[in-house]
Amino acid sequence: MPKTCAHTDCENPIWSKKLCKWHQPFKTNSIPLKRIPIKKVSDKRVAQKKVYSVLRETFLKQHPNCEVFPHLKSNQVHHKKHREGERLNDTTYWMAVSQEGHDYVHANPSESYEKGWLIKG
Repeated sequence: MPKTCAHTDCENPIWSKKLCKWHQPFKTNSIPLKRIPIKKVSDKRVAQKKVYSVLRETFLKQHPNCEVFPHLKSNQVHHKKHREGERLNDTTYWMAVSQEGHDYVHANPSESYEKGWLIKG
């Protein structure tokens, strides 16, 4: 009669060692894989952001006043038509705004679409 598995409450037969085939530790002959995390930002986007920061500084120097509240100084770039892909650096859809102006644009979308501060698409 074959011996039984040494694992708790297991009565499966064993033919060698002390554990049955279901309780044997998993073994692999390969080298353990090194885990490499997925990049949060792609190499392409990193390059685009480098260009963006230079363009942004130049744009804000050329447009010192907020386009929503002209009495305020601009310190941000608002993207009228989102900033996916190549639109990040497309100055056609840029608008110089202050923090207050930027907040106003997004807090009042219907007025912003009417005035062209937001563009669908």
